[in-house]
Order: sequence, then C-alpha cells, then structure tokens
Amino acid sequence: MEQSVVVKFTDGKTLRGTTFDIGGKDTFHLITNNKESMEIHIDRLKAVFFLKPPDWTEGELTKSRYGKKILVQFQDGEEISGTSYDYQQGKNHFFLFPLENKDSNERILVNRQATRNIKTVGATYDLSQIGLADQQKSAVCKKMEHEIYKLLYNTALELNRPDKINDESFIMVKSVFLKKKVVPMLEQYQQNFTRTACRECLNEKLKAIQAQLGEQIYQVMQKITSDWIR
Repeated sequence: MEQSVVVKFTDGKTLRGTTFDIGGKDTFHLITNNKESMEIHIDRLKAVFFLKPPDWTEGELTKSRYGKKILVQFQDGEEISGTSYDYQQGKNHFFLFPLENKDSNERILVNRQATRNIKTVGATYDLSQIGLADQQKSAVCKKMEHEIYKLLYNTALELNRPDKINDESFIMVKSVFLKKKVVPMLEQYQQNFTRTACRECLNEKLKAIQAQLGEQIYQVMQKITSDWIR
C-alpha cells in the first residue's frame, strides 16, 4: 500500500514523497513529490515519518498502540516517545507509534544508529490494558499480521532462486536475520491473543507464500520457522 512519508537524513536533509515497500530490508524506494524515484538506505537516515491519511480517525492510533513504551533521544537532540512492538536491543531499525492522537504521524521508522539513547519509560501496553473492543482487536491483529507477512514474503523471494534455494549457508544467514525480526512480533501477538491464534497466523502466511511461490520454497520456509512458536 502506498503511503505518504517524510524522510529525514542524518545530515539534516529532508525529502517528502510516497513509498510502498518499506519492510524487512535495509533499503526502500521513494517517489518524491517531484516524481523522482530513489532508492533510500535506512542506515543514512534519522527516521521515516509516515503521515496519517486524509481519512484518519481519532481511534486509529489507539488500535496501533501496543508494545513497549519507550523514549527515543536522537543525535540531533530531538526526543520522541511512543510504543513499539518490534523494538529490541541490537535491532538496526524499528517502528515507533506516537502516544498522542493529535500527532501528525501514524508511525515512525527509527534508525537506531541516529539515536543517542533509547530507554523504556513505562509498562508494556497490551490490548487488555487499553480496553479495545473486539473490532479494534481485529484491526490490531491485521496490522501485525501484515508486518509479519511482509518479512516472510521478502525473505522467501530472496531464497526463491536456483542458486540460493539449495545454498544451506545462505539459508542459514537469512534464517537468523528473519528470526530476529519476526519472533518478537509473534511473541507480542501470542501475548495479546493466544498461542493457537499465533500458530494459525504463521501457518496462514506460509500457505500464502506456497500459493504464490510454490511448494519448494514453502518447505524451506516451514523448516526455517519450525521452532518459532513453542
């Protein structure tokens, strides 16, 4: 889905435009407001700010507000607080959801290298704490599932090549990288829902990959993810 973004670099440069492929990779494509297509390397950025769409409602942010409550202090002195479901020590970049409904951003992709300090400032939010109705829980579920699927599918695409699908060392490297990205989200999913729902979510995404990329890559992805849900 195409989204409007403000891209801020560590050198102070700012670009505005749209993107559709920010996911588990270290780069993404930006179509600037001048219609120029650019490949952006996240490690050169301070952050990517995802702007709220015109039809945004006040309740939308609450649906996204789950995970650890943290304060991010950037190298340039700016501080932003919010919640993050995929923040963990050692991760190069992660998503932060603002705490205030009046914030113009839906979410923020933070480059850890551009930060001075990141600290936990409150209890972890989960769906029971913020009292979401069933319909809102469903919205949170879909958002998290979308992020999980993007990471799985992007890895499957990389592996689904004749020179890579039988390369055990390459598969191992991708497996370790993918596990660091997805397992924290699955743990949060299981905490907010159930282990059975979490397992069904993962199986459903793998079946979707099977339908699109075939049985061979499906078997590889099953092997990679076999010990993720205990």
